[in-house]
Amino acid sequence: MRLAMTPAPVSRNVFAPEITTRTTYRKARATFLSDTDSVHDDDSNVSIRQLTIDEAGSIVEGRRPERGWASDFPAEGDVTSTRYATFSASSVHEPWHAPWLILLDGLVVGTLGFKGEPVVDILEVGYSVVPSVQRRGVATRALAQLLDQVRGRGITVKADTAKWNTASQSVLRHLHFTEIEGPHGDGGENDTVIFWQRSAQ
Repeated sequence: MRLAMTPAPVSRNVFAPEITTRTTYRKARATFLSDTDSVHDDDSNVSIRQLTIDEAGSIVEGRRPERGWASDFPAEGDVTSTRYATFSASSVHEPWHAPWLILLDGLVVGTLGFKGEPVVDILEVGYSVVPSVQRRGVATRALAQLLDQVRGRGITVKADTAKWNTASQSVLRHLHFTEIEGPHGDGGENDTVIFWQRSAQ
């Protein structure tokens, strides 16, 4: 099944002061606090769940809950990606309408998500897990669950990794991403970044 050609729902970065309004915040908050999507494999202790507006605020503003987060969550990458994330107020839930949390045995250990809505049936994905659970297959299992959300929809998924980040490269290779040529005119980014693509499944 391919994406229906309908107008895209309005998305907002609720932490960017220049575009945040009280109305937008309340509408998006009501949507994601009342009904967040979650994914869990029966044979895995790794699960993913869409982030709520309140949780995003806690990550960005450094408000730790009493329990539920790994001791080293959030990492710097989690804070940055959450700060610039967008939330859709649409009543139709799509896997790119909000960032996702990565949970290991119910404990939040990272974030992942698509960087916006599909453009010409292409999505870009990013992910991060805290150092305390790295090299245990957590990122691979979490990303596999997210990719399953767009399986069969004719969507190609792209990603990029730093050349030094061999662990992240291993995650992508395991999930059938292949290296591709980087964009031209990138100001030298090709010297430090590897670009990846997974064809539509």
